[in-house]
Amino acid sequence: LASAVQDRRHFPKAVVGIVLSSALIGYGLMTIIDKKRERSMHGYDELRKMKGTEMSRDESLLRAMIDTAKKSTAKENLENAAMAQKNFVLGQFNKSETHMDGQDQAYLQRIAKRSDQIRNDK
Repeated sequence: LASAVQDRRHFPKAVVGIVLSSALIGYGLMTIIDKKRERSMHGYDELRKMKGTEMSRDESLLRAMIDTAKKSTAKENLENAAMAQKNFVLGQFNKSETHMDGQDQAYLQRIAKRSDQIRNDK
């Protein structure tokens, strides 16, 4: 590989090979991790049903956010992440100011509504 990178004729081929192999390995690992996560969440739900415990409000909000993120476009996800950063992370430093505009509040209302649906379904 080092000789291919040093030879100018083979450099583009080496770069393409490295990028493609990295992408394939990354995609494969992401798929494996996602399947394991789904199985563990299913097992967690079954365990909670056996114990008879309720889903917490925070957990249902988190699941609603994940569900919304899966159904949203990449642009919407970036906007939602920016809104969360602005309101929850940066907002912790200055609690006296409110950083939410109408769009932010609409998103939070959608998440809260979906959270309630998730809690009622479980």
